[in-house]
Amino acid sequence: MAEIDIGQVPFNEAIEHFRGKLNIPTEHWDQLLGDAHAKGFTVAGATNADLLSDLNAGIDDAISNGTTITDFRKQFDEAVQKYGWKYKGKRGWRTRVIYDTNLRTAHMAGKWNQIQRLKQSRPFLQYQTVGDERVRPEHGAWNATVLHIDDAWWSTHYPPNGWGCRCTVRSLSQRQIDRDKLQVSDQAPPLNKTERINIRTGEVYGDVPKGIDVGWDYNVGQSSLAPDVDFGEKIMTMPSPLRAAALQNAKALAPQLQKSFSPWVNKLVETRKPRNEIKTVGYLSAPIIAKLIGKNQAPTTAVITTADRDILHMIRDAKSDKKVPLEMVKDLPNFIHKPKAILWDKTSPGLLYVFDVLEGDKNAKFVVLINYQSKTISADKKRQTLSTNTLRSGGLVDTLNLKDSSKYELLEGQL
Repeated sequence: MAEIDIGQVPFNEAIEHFRGKLNIPTEHWDQLLGDAHAKGFTVAGATNADLLSDLNAGIDDAISNGTTITDFRKQFDEAVQKYGWKYKGKRGWRTRVIYDTNLRTAHMAGKWNQIQRLKQSRPFLQYQTVGDERVRPEHGAWNATVLHIDDAWWSTHYPPNGWGCRCTVRSLSQRQIDRDKLQVSDQAPPLNKTERINIRTGEVYGDVPKGIDVGWDYNVGQSSLAPDVDFGEKIMTMPSPLRAAALQNAKALAPQLQKSFSPWVNKLVETRKPRNEIKTVGYLSAPIIAKLIGKNQAPTTAVITTADRDILHMIRDAKSDKKVPLEMVKDLPNFIHKPKAILWDKTSPGLLYVFDVLEGDKNAKFVVLINYQSKTISADKKRQTLSTNTLRSGGLVDTLNLKDSSKYELLEGQL
């Protein structure tokens, strides 16, 4: 099979996947491992947020416009000179790793999205290598393996499966299986897990299937489509300085979150039927997290989500004179990262995000409960309960009431 020149074949799902990533500064390549890479953009040693942003823009250009690695190297050189970055490794190798890794993972995440949409008519996947002498022996052994899309093997072996891995998959219908006389395996290849250790630090990475590099034993497509809650949990485990730097970048994701949020609300307005879905509206800021920790209310995840049933309550069941304007509800991701003030509710523990509205002495408030057990449906249609910071309700409130220090504590901003 000829190698796919992924840089020349941009498509919407890959673009959307990459643009939904949060920039996360890291010092070492293994500070962000596994499925966290599906939602976080990182370059080892790039701890400067502006430098990381410039490198992100270069990769975005490649994924969106098909620019080549030669073009990316020019952008890379400009960023290095601009910020005085002393990176490790030779320029050619370093730029190749950054370029290939991000383009291939975006391509395969986007492909998984397409695969899921065609799942009913094309329910099988076939593993494919490039077929040259550079293919890893283990990957070569997996070549031509056909399994059902839902087989658990794809959760660890959906490519890419390591640095420089060029493997891919193709989806198949039963008709293609019959026509090409292919055999659907009733048993996946063995995992053959082995313990991996960081030779430099002695850190134990854990058991990883043989033939897969450390940090690559996950399905980038599944992780990309999964709720952001798990990713937010990984952010909370980061050292405080790195977590603060990552969350400082979260505001830049608002337009991307907004892009899918407004149509979601419009559909709810039309159908009026909840389906146990949740959507991310934003992230807690590092200062707010620090204050919550000080109150023994440490959040388990950094994201703020909302459930369809709570959105329906806001737009349908609230009293008309206390209802938040529908356009503000539709625009929540754009609002939530720039509140007028954030308060702590002393009587009913939770955060109040406060915003101006065209209502004289009134403000709009949205209540965010910390570590709320939210019931939802997973990407594979299974019921699950997630511990998340959920935006549960909203309404209009008199500004004077919010200034009652016996009920509320001002954490950020002013009234």
